[in-house]
Amino acid sequence: LRNMVLFPGAVLPVSIGRKSSLKLVKQAFKQQHHIAAFTQKEPDIETPSLSDLYTIGTGAKIIRILELGDGNTTVILQGMSRVQLMEITSHTPFLRGRVEQLPEELPSPKNKEFEAVVESCKELAIDYLKSADYPVQSVFAIKNISNKMFLINFIITNLIASVNDKIKLLEESSLMKRSYELLSILNRELQLAKLKA
Repeated sequence: LRNMVLFPGAVLPVSIGRKSSLKLVKQAFKQQHHIAAFTQKEPDIETPSLSDLYTIGTGAKIIRILELGDGNTTVILQGMSRVQLMEITSHTPFLRGRVEQLPEELPSPKNKEFEAVVESCKELAIDYLKSADYPVQSVFAIKNISNKMFLINFIITNLIASVNDKIKLLEESSLMKRSYELLSILNRELQLAKLKA
């Protein structure tokens, strides 16, 4: 991926630019295989090697392939779980590699501290959306997500702009720590939005 990061549970439309990537998604979709999505460190590199990629990424299911009238193709990916790229085994006809699934450290369902942090993230995200004039549907979407892990990952995917911030959050295996990190970033972004206003 260039300039974007996929998170587990999140749905992301991705514009396919490379012929090799198009072959990959078409073959994986046809054979109902999952793929792994990793972000490039430098978006301009055309044929990335292992050192050009962040090695923590997300296993993904291909929901749909949309072939647009202008000759471009967009693929809708849904993140499944965090994975680590151990090695690249082949560059043709597309990148193949060996990945390992990474565990998620989830807080217990009755953890009050975690509930409070998630609720704070939700409130800050809604305040941020309102201050930045996002469409009302975005606020509605965040208000109606009940799964806490999905909510955190949805906010990161849709509200955090910096790829470095997103990668840092994806690398964090503890959902509690990821939520605290998100809270800190949302606080910063909301203050910046208020200053701009």
